[in-house]
Amino acid sequence: MWKPASFIFIGIFAQIIGAIGHNLNAAPRDQFNTSLEYALFEHKNNGYSTEEKGNLNGLSFSISHKKKRMRGVVSLALYAGDVDFSAVSSEKPVETSTEEKLAQLSYQLESNHLQRFYQPYINISFQRWHRNIAGNEDFSGVERKYEWWNIETGIQASLYKSHKNHIRINGGLSHTFFNRLLIDLKSQNLGKPLLEPKAKVGFAGGIVANHKFNPVHGIELSANAKYWQFGDASRLVNRGGQITEVNEPESKTTLLSLQLTYFRLF
Repeated sequence: MWKPASFIFIGIFAQIIGAIGHNLNAAPRDQFNTSLEYALFEHKNNGYSTEEKGNLNGLSFSISHKKKRMRGVVSLALYAGDVDFSAVSSEKPVETSTEEKLAQLSYQLESNHLQRFYQPYINISFQRWHRNIAGNEDFSGVERKYEWWNIETGIQASLYKSHKNHIRINGGLSHTFFNRLLIDLKSQNLGKPLLEPKAKVGFAGGIVANHKFNPVHGIELSANAKYWQFGDASRLVNRGGQITEVNEPESKTTLLSLQLTYFRLF
């Protein structure tokens, strides 16, 4: 059954494909970006009644190639940091920390084929996320490694544009697929079971302001929001001849960030 989000994906994708044929003879212009990012991170798993909150530091690089009506961007973003972990259960509440490492490699295709005011885009990314929850006297700790692909479609719209300054907003829907989760349960004699969490819809958006010092160099300041979620997953594991079911409940993650970027056109 088709959902409304499916029609949004298809509509934006069709606009981008329609613009490709108009760019074969356009003059290219390339851009290199390097960015520092400060992010507020929050992860919730209601099934386990756990919550992780804290700050992550980010570093990203991107390079883009632009023709008249199309622009392609390859990006690599890295985040890392230790956040607070808390769990509430019928037993004693647990408080410890989690080491977070997140890597995102993406390709984004943008088009202004129909309108100069807005640009539809489609973004495809591969993501890896490492969560290492530290143990203490009340909790044995656990390590989780996620891998997944993500597709996002949305709109970028200009709010203000002059010769040196440009302010724009962007927003899009995302959807995960090929989700994989590796859980280290060796302390429980369950090995490292591989689970496949169900795909879910997410969101990404932000506001961006940039300033050109000259035709080649400039800076950019942006505020961004990302939200993704995984559905539940389970797998049967053989534990010394006894079959045990390993379950991973649905989870939700939010990343709010401020990003400072230096860019160079060439």
